[in-house]
Amino acid sequence: MYFYSSHVPVREHRADDYLGNAILFVPEEFSGVVTMSTRRGTMQVLPALQARIKIVKNSEHEIIFMVGAQDPDTSREASYCQLETRTGNIIVGLVGRDTYAVQPGFWQRLFRGNSSSSTTAS
Repeated sequence: MYFYSSHVPVREHRADDYLGNAILFVPEEFSGVVTMSTRRGTMQVLPALQARIKIVKNSEHEIIFMVGAQDPDTSREASYCQLETRTGNIIVGLVGRDTYAVQPGFWQRLFRGNSSSSTTAS
């Protein structure tokens, strides 16, 4: 499951996947809360986005963080993004700044060779 958001005016977005991986690139204009949770997978915030967040909760199975200016006195709308998977991995980055190399699965390596592809959003 891959999500590329460039100019998404969405206030709320939710993605669930039982087994697969979720990779999300948020736009630089994104301002809101991101919740990631997994039972057995890993969760990763890529470096460019990591520099712009404030972590609210960080546990073995859940990460909640805020992106952008979070001033309760302003009337600006904030977005909410929830990513969940049971056994897959969750990767979140910033559009145009972060990259992530997708590791091919067993069948892809067997039939296409042993190359990996790079996932970026612009």
